[in-house]
Amino acid sequence: MNDLHKLMLSVLIAASTAFALPNSAFAFIDDFEDGNTNGWLETTIAGGVGACGVESHNGSQMAFCNQLGSGQHALSMDFNYSPAEILSFDMQALAAIGCHLQACAHARSGVAVSFLTQFNIPLGTAGLYRVTDLSWLPANSNAIDDVQHNYHATMASFAELAGLDPANSAIAKLSISFQSTASTFLNAPSSASVWFDNVSVPEPGTSALALAGLAMFAVGGRLRRSES
Repeated sequence: MNDLHKLMLSVLIAASTAFALPNSAFAFIDDFEDGNTNGWLETTIAGGVGACGVESHNGSQMAFCNQLGSGQHALSMDFNYSPAEILSFDMQALAAIGCHLQACAHARSGVAVSFLTQFNIPLGTAGLYRVTDLSWLPANSNAIDDVQHNYHATMASFAELAGLDPANSAIAKLSISFQSTASTFLNAPSSASVWFDNVSVPEPGTSALALAGLAMFAVGGRLRRSES
C-alpha cells in the first residue's frame, strides 16, 4: 500500500471513530440528577390530589408522579421511532385500594408506550402497570409487581406488545408516558405512585454508525496484516 492509501485509510478510521462510536453517548438519557423534569410534558386528569416532580427514592434522584383520589398525573415525552433501537428505563410502581364498607376504589400506576403517525394519529399502545384489580389493566398491557426493575427492550418489541407490526411504515413516533391513576368510591380514595429513572432512548442510526466504525477498524486491521 502506498503512502496516499495509508493516509486515506487513517483518515477514514479516525472519522468513523469520531462520528460513530462516541455518537452513542449522544443518545437521549435523563437520570434526573439535575433535580428537574425539564423537557417532560406534565398532564393531568382533574380530580383528587396529585403531583409530579423529582425526589430521592431508593437511593437515587428519580422522577415521580402520584395521585390520591379520582384523577391522573403523568409525565411524557415523544421520540422518533426506530424499531431496532433500545428503550430502557428503571421504574417502580405502587397502587393501593381505598375501601369503604365492602366497596373499594381501584388504582394503577406504570408506563404507557404509544405509537403515532407523523400527524400524531394514535396507532396502538402497550402498557406495564401495577394494578389493584385486573379489570383496571388496559388492553395490550401487562401487570407488574411493586419492585423497582430495569425495563429494557427494542422499540419493535413494545410495538408488538401493542399489537402492531413493528415494520409498519405508518409508525413515525413513540410516546412514553409514566402515569399514576386513582379513583374514589363512597369517599374512600385509592392511591397510585410511579417513580422512574435512567430513561434512555438512542437516536435513530447510532447503532448503525457504531457498526460502521467497527467495520472500518476491522478493514484497517486486515490491511495491516496483509502488509506484514
